Order: sequence, then structure tokens, then C-alpha cells
Amino acid sequence: MAYNFNGLGMGMGNLSQLSNAQTRSLSAENFSGLKGQGGMAVKGTGAESARDLGQGWKISPSIIIGPKSTFTLADIQEPGAIQHIWMTTFPSHWRRLILRAYWNGEEYPSIECPIGDFFANGWCELCNINSLPVAVNPAGGMNAKFLMIERVFTHNGGAVIHLQISRYIPCWMECKAKASMSVPTWHGRSTAMAGGAKGK
Repeated sequence: MAYNFNGLGMGMGNLSQLSNAQTRSLSAENFSGLKGQGGMAVKGTGAESARDLGQGWKISPSIIIGPKSTFTLADIQEPGAIQHIWMTTFPSHWRRLILRAYWNGEEYPSIECPIGDFFANGWCELCNINSLPVAVNPAGGMNAKFLMIERVFTHNGGAVIHLQISRYIPCWMECKAKASMSVPTWHGRSTAMAGGAKGK
């Protein structure tokens, strides 16, 4: 069944609407975001703790980023939009991890800032945030749930998100992207969204 709502720009006013959009989750266990591949890792940072549990039990719940290196969290070549980023690491690292995001093959990043600042927590001190666009929870889980309209990536671009660090740091992360079969129009221009998407 076809629905008119494209599934993007979720808010309290459209929670009840259905769409034909597909949502994919990219994480330390599934960097490709392929359907059904979460929890399929057989090696990773949790391998020792989950050694008796086997596949499907958070074998790779986090990443370790090496010193003076850049780690690609997401390299999405399909059209769509990022609708949710979740991360956590120790507060002392919040200004040492630099988040960069590039849309549609940009040479310079559209986002470039320490992750603490991105989640409204500068100065490496936890401040609980409870709002619709950003939530930072008491245990340090940081969520960004806003959709920047100009940041929707198209069929000839994509999105690349990097973290850069100066020393070894563990980081837990998840990035949720949504692709829609419809063609929404923003600011008077059309943006093609995942024409090959199937199912619900």
C-alpha cells in the first residue's frame, strides 16, 4: 500500500502516520546497515565478555579509535536522510573526538565539532539534556534526533561521517538513516529518495 507521508521530519504531530520509508541502523555491529545484520559480529570489543554466548550477543558493541586516526562511522551511498545519531564514551573524551559529516560529496564538512558540543555538552562535564532534538541521559548516552532539511542527501551524493581522535578511545555508536520511496519537495526543490526501496 502506498502512503503519502515520506517518513521524514518525524514529530509529535505525525507519529500516527504510516509511510513506505525504510529505516536502517548502522552500528559497531553492522557498519553497512544491511537488513538483519545487527548482532551478527563474531569478533569485536565484547568478544571476551560474550565468549560463551556466541553470535547475536553484542560481540562488537563498540569501536576503539586509534591515536591520530580517523574512523568512518557511516559511508552511505544511497539517497536518504540521517534521522538519529546515538553515541556514548567517557565525558573526558568529549572534546577529543571530532565529529565530521559530509553530504553529497562535499569537499569540506557540513558538521565539524567535538562530539560533546554537538550533543550540547561542552567542557567534558555531563549535563542532562531532555529535549526533542537532543537528549543526553544520566549515564552519558547522547542522542541527536533532528533532521536538517538542507542535509538530506540525494541519489548522486551520499553521507560520510567520521570521528577523529588524538589517542585510543572506546566509543559506542549507532546511526539511523531513513530512505523513502516518495519524492519530497523542500524549499521549492525536489530530492529523489531511494527509488529502489521495498517493503515496510
